[in-house]
Amino acid sequence: SEIQNSTTRRRSARTTSIADYNSAIIFYSKEDIHLHTCDLWDKSLKMRIKEIMKTDQFAVSPIHSEDQLSNLIDTTIITDVPLLKRDISRQQSSLVLDFVHGHSFRFQDFAFRCEGYDDSLILQSCIDCCALPDSSFHKLFECSWITGVTHLRQRLSNISAYELNFRLALIFSRDFGAKQVFCELVSKVVEQARFGDQLLV
Repeated sequence: SEIQNSTTRRRSARTTSIADYNSAIIFYSKEDIHLHTCDLWDKSLKMRIKEIMKTDQFAVSPIHSEDQLSNLIDTTIITDVPLLKRDISRQQSSLVLDFVHGHSFRFQDFAFRCEGYDDSLILQSCIDCCALPDSSFHKLFECSWITGVTHLRQRLSNISAYELNFRLALIFSRDFGAKQVFCELVSKVVEQARFGDQLLV
């Protein structure tokens, strides 16, 4: 069956394959089920990579191809090297995730889309630096208004290199230290930046 083939292919720790058992009943360990579930998630995400990836309307051609982004996907990493620590507060975890997915009224690009503006005609500029289009990526890695974060941005340069698709490089990174630096960067940005949702109050 598919689950037998998947488990046999993915598991290297055990020398005996599930398929080797001559029994009417087959038992799956927690690890077997976890690996198989991750396999299914990987396949699903890779099939939907066009929906998941973000494109830059100002770029002539994509910086990274679909294949390059698809190759980042490995859902076992999410449990092995989580982005959020267990002891993080709910408020802080919500802030971090806002910056990861970018679907928040904090960011002008999202707010403008929700309001139905044509983003090809109206530039959703950052309300802090007023120099570049606003987005979670911009606030984290580009905005000149944010100070004292150069060392954090440099530490995350291999992740920010993916630009609007940085979240894929971040989530599927095996670098736990980089994930903690990202959380620290989010805190620094929130301390200094002004956000569109604050102006609505």
